[in-house]
Amino acid sequence: MGNIVKIVLISLLIFILFTAVMIFATPDVRKGVMAKWKGEAAEEKVPGEVKELDAEKEEKDKIVKMLKEKEEELKKREETISTQEKRIADLKNEVEILKKTVENYQDNIEKYVVSIDEAKRKNIKRLAEVFSKMNAEEASEIIANLNDKTAVSILVNMKERSSAKLLGTYSARGDDEAERAAMLSEMMKKVVTK
Repeated sequence: MGNIVKIVLISLLIFILFTAVMIFATPDVRKGVMAKWKGEAAEEKVPGEVKELDAEKEEKDKIVKMLKEKEEELKKREETISTQEKRIADLKNEVEILKKTVENYQDNIEKYVVSIDEAKRKNIKRLAEVFSKMNAEEASEIIANLNDKTAVSILVNMKERSSAKLLGTYSARGDDEAERAAMLSEMMKKVVTK
């Protein structure tokens, strides 16, 4: 029984190979296989058919070469794209780092501005105390030489009685000083103290 199975399997294998050749082979190969199967001599190829086959082979070779070139070109493009994508990712990382650095600088600047404003406020309060302790006539001479913003800052931080006495003494110096004293008073109304 083992030999019968072997013979059946070999026959089946030969049949499958023969069928595959008949299905997938070119017409010339099929003719040759059929001729050998039937015991006939295969037809000789004529020179025209050989040239035609050579031309087909050349055309196929050109197509294969062109496809390989295109494949190489695509590989190069993929490498370029990959390199560019990596560069873009690197640049995004750099931008994030720079963004964080700028945010840190902004935070530091804000802290310094707040501390400068706080120091300026303390200095103005100290000046207001000094002006409050001065003789009103001497203080009015100094106020005459200060810019409006500084003068108002000092006057606002003084006690009401001291600033009123100072403005009164300052306005008594003349018409121009009286006008400026009125303007400083108007500006004082608009200031919000902290």
